[in-house]
Amino acid sequence: MLCAKCGMKVEEGTDFCPNCGSPMNAGNTNAVNKAPKQNNKLPMIIGIVVAVIVFVVVVCLFMFGGQVKGETKTISGVKVYVPDSYQKSTSSLGYTEAYVSEDGKIVLGLLTMSAYGAELDDYADAYKSQLENTNYSCGDYNQKTFNDNNWMKMKCEYSAGADLNAYFTIKDNKVYVLNIVNENGSDTNINSLLKEIEKNLDFAA
Repeated sequence: MLCAKCGMKVEEGTDFCPNCGSPMNAGNTNAVNKAPKQNNKLPMIIGIVVAVIVFVVVVCLFMFGGQVKGETKTISGVKVYVPDSYQKSTSSLGYTEAYVSEDGKIVLGLLTMSAYGAELDDYADAYKSQLENTNYSCGDYNQKTFNDNNWMKMKCEYSAGADLNAYFTIKDNKVYVLNIVNENGSDTNINSLLKEIEKNLDFAA
């Protein structure tokens, strides 16, 4: 401890300061114990470490959470992303080529047909009307650009408990329609699947 009067360091248990003679008893205000310094930076360091860990976890979840693993297949000249667990349908289901999820609750299919000179907007109106006549309730279709190609995208809900995400376009007087039909309760993260499909949707060179 230190002598409060002269500031000299005095050993514990000493009754009087050997320098100035002031009493050093515990009750005397002249006796001042030197408190250990606290590391005020420690909470800040811990806070930074925790923040970095949280940031890394959030980034990993954003990048990899719910990711659907698969590969791009070329169907009638269109590059379509198909999950690894999907099996090629043995029946056409009305599509040029179709794939079914392992649990049977998602169908991913592409169909092609002649456009007969129709414009994309005209076909979009006709397709929406056709779906709504078969118990689908459809929202507005929106034009999207995937890999420099213009597509229309439309989402519909089926009264029996299924959703349809449709992508369609016209190229060289040919209509291309990519449908993803998912029954409610599917284990697949449909948003992650659609994201992969949109990222890879393109025409083969």
